[in-house]
Amino acid sequence: MSEQPVTQAAQAARPGTATPPAPAAGSDDDRRWLVPLASTGPEHNRAVAELHRLLLRASAFEVRRRAAACGIADDAELDDIAQQAADDALLAVLARLDRFERRSRFTTWAYKFAIHTAGVAVRRRAWRERTLPPSSAEALGRLADLAQSPADSAETREQLTGILGAIARLTAHQRDVLLALAVDGVPIDVLADRLTTTRGALQDPARRAHAPARTARRPGGDDMTTPTPAVIAALLGPAGRQIGCDECFELLDAYVDQERSGRDADGETPGMRTHLAGCPACHEEYESLTALVALPEEQADA
Repeated sequence: MSEQPVTQAAQAARPGTATPPAPAAGSDDDRRWLVPLASTGPEHNRAVAELHRLLLRASAFEVRRRAAACGIADDAELDDIAQQAADDALLAVLARLDRFERRSRFTTWAYKFAIHTAGVAVRRRAWRERTLPPSSAEALGRLADLAQSPADSAETREQLTGILGAIARLTAHQRDVLLALAVDGVPIDVLADRLTTTRGALQDPARRAHAPARTARRPGGDDMTTPTPAVIAALLGPAGRQIGCDECFELLDAYVDQERSGRDADGETPGMRTHLAGCPACHEEYESLTALVALPEEQADA
């Protein structure tokens, strides 16, 4: 990133645009980040440049992890993705300084913007040449074949038959969203992009679809004697209270730092663990943020 865009970002975030929370005297976050970022002149510009370097380390870290998981070879485009993610994350952090609530360290809070932006970009890159099925008919056909497959246990086939009956009672939109995510394996942010919507907007139809599928999963109850295939687990979704993708993003930094400090993260952030169990994209961001904050800053780009 050139010095000019950093300077433009610094100017865009001058006091009056975003005011950070009142500092607790003497904290490291205040001395290193909040006070300089809220100031003007050279001190402000130095803090913005340092923040961008931090975010670039985070975005490059996530790009490497996500590209390896998606089977994408290292190339110049990935470097561009990391750079653009850091640039976008810088603008997002500067615009939201007044929303930093001190529930986590400032660096953990800032990292999550770079990780999210980079992860979304790499998943979209992985699916760039792939088209979504024109309808859910093909996925339904595969489920029907599984329900008749002698390779699966009678219990698994019974579950799939019940789930297929529940899916038939869904609306077309609920069915398409559920099968794209659970059977076709489309990442939720890729699906949101293709449907010109957001992660959060897709969660409601997915949740509404999970409920009847869980009800139909097994007439005899929950006592499982054979492992449930991954596709059934994805179709059922996680049971219990959970939050949505938007709330997960808002609370993720606090949750990770709570875990890191040995606190009861699940007790302090109810619904997070259940959501992470059912949302692969958010779980990837959680894993990356957890791994990144465990590294010294100088090792994050190693």
